Amino acid sequence: MYNLKKYLRMLQLTDTTNSLGRELKMQLESRGCVVRTLMSGAESGTTSGVGSGQRVDALVVVGAESKAGDLNAMACVVNEDVYKNLKLLETLSPLVRRGGCVAWACAGAGAESGNFSQASAAFDTVLRASLEHIAKVTHCDPVWVGRHDGAERTADRLVDALLNCTTDHNTSVFSIRHVNKILFTESVA
Repeated sequence: MYNLKKYLRMLQLTDTTNSLGRELKMQLESRGCVVRTLMSGAESGTTSGVGSGQRVDALVVVGAESKAGDLNAMACVVNEDVYKNLKLLETLSPLVRRGGCVAWACAGAGAESGNFSQASAAFDTVLRASLEHIAKVTHCDPVWVGRHDGAERTADRLVDALLNCTTDHNTSVFSIRHVNKILFTESVA
């Protein structure tokens, strides 16, 4: 795992039609990243600029923006995330270069709110496990920042995770200096 700050130049964003997708695109482009987006043939994997097989440094799946607590919100999560977005994740993840990053961002009501909070939390667990599995298979780092209220807050957290490696998913405490310090301290004691 490595610091993406100096390596993140080009990324694939799956959805810019909702508020989170627009906010992510704006924030990443303002930091000098080239953001590729899906065209109308999204489900078939047709992308703008990436269809030629050009690799990207990161893939960001923009999850469904769910509303709090009703059956329609759960249906939206199942339809958008479990079917459409997982398919996009599987289809587009081979475009990410080895050692790159695969991320999932969701805005809307948090999993702790509403009558269907446990079902929402269970779906988020499935989505996160799928993200981590696909990242492992494609030799990429997974980034999951959870579901947060508000597109701006979610975008801020994801951009921080991608560019500054502030989450546990993108940081590693392994270094030769750290190992030497541990070994030296234990052997002296």
